[in-house]
Amino acid sequence: MPHQSTPMNGSLRAQDNPPAIRDTSIRKRRFAISLAVALWIGAPVGMQVLAQPYAATQAAGPITETAATLNGMATPNGVPTVAWFEWGTGTSYGHATDPVDVGDGFGVVRVSASIAGLEPGAIYHCRLVSRNTAGQVTGIDVRFTTGRRLSAWGANVSGLTN
Repeated sequence: MPHQSTPMNGSLRAQDNPPAIRDTSIRKRRFAISLAVALWIGAPVGMQVLAQPYAATQAAGPITETAATLNGMATPNGVPTVAWFEWGTGTSYGHATDPVDVGDGFGVVRVSASIAGLEPGAIYHCRLVSRNTAGQVTGIDVRFTTGRRLSAWGANVSGLTN
């Protein structure tokens, strides 16, 4: 197979670079962005500007009479980050799931945790919490109700009883 040469203008495409060079290029861009932000906010040059994580609580589900799966999304913003859920029957929560590592990238990471031992027909509150060295952030409060026994409404023309 013939070797492809560099384009005539002398530029290299990303796929022409070995992975080590591409990684270095990404690190240089991240450093340049951090430097620009540091200069803009007046931080000393060479100091890394840390970004707080992001936390978004999503609807719980699936939900049964005595258990539920809590759902959310976290973004580490380039710093090693952990996330967990706080939950309870009020907004003081009172319970927390075990923290999970969501990495140190810049992408959105889905977070889910199962909880059990819930009271049937009760209203619960939950929120996602994310923490890294730059700070701790909480998602919005989300309410959910555990499953209930279904009852039929309307005219009982068939004569059935509960």
